[in-house]
Amino acid sequence: MIRYVSAFRGMGGVEKALEQIGGFQSVGEFEIDRHANKFSENYYERTMNHGNITTTNASEVADHSWLIGGFCCQPFSVAGIRQGFKDKTRGTVFFDLARIIEAKQPEVVVLENVRGLVSHAQGQTLSIILNTLGELGYRCEWGLLNSKDYGVPHHRVRWYCVARHLRTKPSGTIFPLGASDKEDTRRAGEHLSYCLDANYWKGTNTTLKGRRQLIQINKPTHSNNRVYDPDGLSPTLNTMQGGNRQPFITTDDARVRRLTPLECFRLQGFPDDAYHKAVELGISNTQMYKMCGNAITVPVFKALAERILEVTNPPRIRQEPFYEEDRCREHDKRQFEMFNDPDWNYTGFER
Repeated sequence: MIRYVSAFRGMGGVEKALEQIGGFQSVGEFEIDRHANKFSENYYERTMNHGNITTTNASEVADHSWLIGGFCCQPFSVAGIRQGFKDKTRGTVFFDLARIIEAKQPEVVVLENVRGLVSHAQGQTLSIILNTLGELGYRCEWGLLNSKDYGVPHHRVRWYCVARHLRTKPSGTIFPLGASDKEDTRRAGEHLSYCLDANYWKGTNTTLKGRRQLIQINKPTHSNNRVYDPDGLSPTLNTMQGGNRQPFITTDDARVRRLTPLECFRLQGFPDDAYHKAVELGISNTQMYKMCGNAITVPVFKALAERILEVTNPPRIRQEPFYEEDRCREHDKRQFEMFNDPDWNYTGFER
């Protein structure tokens, strides 16, 4: 089992993706939103939630192999005022992540943020992040991944960084990842569009395929005034922190409605049972919109994690070796036990 810690977990896009892959064990997380915590603690297997990362002592965090952090994006988003590291509340949490990384030295660090991070402060912010990880002993790669390339009708571009510790002798490349640039997935057909129903307001939301996607049909003067048609891709989901920012779509008879929470769950790649659990827990629509807007798209992270596993190729020890000498058999048995000990740094073994 690969032990991991999820920072800024939210509604658990990382957890759902790794659950689908298998072979991962959560040993801790950081999340302060009480609604997201209520959902995750009742939907996933409970682990230690350290709460606020800025006040957590690194020694209290369990040893782990992967650290995954979708750190606060608002200070770097083009939709905000882009204070970056000057935002003392949310802009400096990366350095708290770095503090945990320095203390625990996980083999793999995966970071996620908005694509505006790349251009923020003329690239200086990105340079600081990459240089900090480099000084901590990591080789970094990064790329921009769009949710629409991973099986959901959702145009959502996010920055991902994969940092592998030099002691793992990283080889192979993580990026580019995903669909070919030559393929246009805007109108890819039923395999993408089945999760939306333009007639939801009539109460006809079913699991049948053939539903239509969304595309913007007006030229708004403000992002709050966007209207979408069911024949294109959905826009990026906002966090719904006020301002009437939910996306609207028009139906066949020109009626306009907003996306439903269930559709937002689906656009982020969550199964329907996740939505039903949130409803069962009494979480409001407003909070569900916010949770979905903050989430990591499940199939995107699943594809990224699978790629990391593919290029990492951890050493494998035969579980049933055959030796004529009992001494050799016992030696191999001890080595196998150390390999499976989550507290043991098995990357030192020779291939």
